[in-house]
Amino acid sequence: MAGRIYTSGVGANAFVTASTVALLATPTPKYDENAIAGARVIGLLQDWNISQTKQAPQLFECGSNGKYTLSTGRIAGSASMSRVIYHGSNLLYLLYAGAAGNAQISYGTDDITDIAGYKDDPAEGNPDSIGFAINLASSVFLNPLGLLFVIRTAMKNSSGDNQVASFFLEDAYINNHGIGASAGAPYVGEQVSLTFEGVYPIESKITAQQPWPRSDQPSMADGVEPPSDSA
Repeated sequence: MAGRIYTSGVGANAFVTASTVALLATPTPKYDENAIAGARVIGLLQDWNISQTKQAPQLFECGSNGKYTLSTGRIAGSASMSRVIYHGSNLLYLLYAGAAGNAQISYGTDDITDIAGYKDDPAEGNPDSIGFAINLASSVFLNPLGLLFVIRTAMKNSSGDNQVASFFLEDAYINNHGIGASAGAPYVGEQVSLTFEGVYPIESKITAQQPWPRSDQPSMADGVEPPSDSA
């Protein structure tokens, strides 16, 4: 019905915008305290998308026009993101930048410090140095990573809370990477696509305050509680 409002009490500052959503990458692929502690915000993101697809096949039978839907199909998750390239670390590098010196990462014959442009002392395991990764065939990218999403509103509510939701993509693998330029575009873009095993909803509040620490600044894991068993 024209003019009718179905949701009451919604203020002008209660809406989520792209400026209040943060995406963080961590070399720890499963959600726990260590995953949050190693998470770093990916700055200069232009967009990101998450998709989940569930198998729901329909079966028919001989002798009737009836059909049956199987609701227990498997779930396939995918995500994508794009970023602007500037005089600094690129997106492919930053997704694994926190892995330097991480004992949980097994690189085979390669290491994050073997990526062209890594300017830090490998012994220090400092992920804050500038690097540019381009070779998706490197064994570095055989390792899964975790992605943390924190969704907030610009203003806090009457309870002093502005966090809408947070969730963690577990066991994410990069399966596509691209860089592209256009004569009519004002910048050069980079995009990454990933598959992930599952989504873990986080009940605890992410307490680090805005402005968000950038990917070239220290970690933002202040005061995060361990995960609960609830889904």
